[in-house]
Amino acid sequence: MEKFIIDNQTDLSDLHILQLIVDIVKYGKISNNKKDYCILTVIEILGVEYKISCSKNKKSIKFKII
Repeated sequence: MEKFIIDNQTDLSDLHILQLIVDIVKYGKISNNKKDYCILTVIEILGVEYKISCSKNKKSIKFKII
């Protein structure tokens, strides 16, 4: 089982961020020959562009939202 780390560097609420991460996880692992979640997702909310990067180390997956 993998541990998720979420680094929210925005003013979006925790609930909103979790909903975005759930959408990425639902879409599935599509990067690195289907071994990783999307490396970078860009989303626009009310005219503001947010970037969600995903990186993986041995024991966790980190989502960073800027």
